[in-house]
Amino acid sequence: MVSKEVMVDDDELVLSGLTLTVGRKYDISTAISGMEGMEIFEKEGGFALVLSDMRMPRMNGAEMLSEIKKRDHEVSTILLTGHTDFD
Repeated sequence: MVSKEVMVDDDELVLSGLTLTVGRKYDISTAISGMEGMEIFEKEGGFALVLSDMRMPRMNGAEMLSEIKKRDHEVSTILLTGHTDFD
């Protein structure tokens, strides 16, 4: 069985790169916003991992991953950021 993953980033080039690399071994779904990531998570279900960028409009990655953990406490989550400030 292939593991299902969701990758969320508002930069489509980042998503393309991750999909090319990780998509060879995993079933990848992508989203360009936290809201879209939530929709995919709810609609498709059964994900082992949700990977998200931190800085995105309207709903940041930490907020999205927190909501996802409320819905499925067993899913693994990873938060990525290219910024060094943690306001």
